[in-house]
Amino acid sequence: MMVRREFSKAVQRAALARADGRCEGLLTDGSRCPCMLQVGRFHYDHIVPAALAENVAFENCQVLCRPCHAVKTVVDVSVIARVRRVRDRHAGIVDRCQAVRPAHSSD
Repeated sequence: MMVRREFSKAVQRAALARADGRCEGLLTDGSRCPCMLQVGRFHYDHIVPAALAENVAFENCQVLCRPCHAVKTVVDVSVIARVRRVRDRHAGIVDRCQAVRPAHSSD
């Protein structure tokens, strides 16, 4: 298992400046979240989840309010699981519980 890499202070400062005091999350209609960032109530988020890429560059960092971060985390968890299943299947790795199939009975 790889060690999760976090954003440097310089990347965090630059992302916070880019955010200009507002959450960078996108709503379902594509508009930007209207939340204002409050000290201690926001997160520096990996746009491409850290579990999928070790990209800690400024371009992969966004500043999200807590509600936006919580929603994105739920989505990220399902994306990460799906990517891992595809990678495993591609590598021929199978879940033993799913590999055992009941025999069909013939009448």
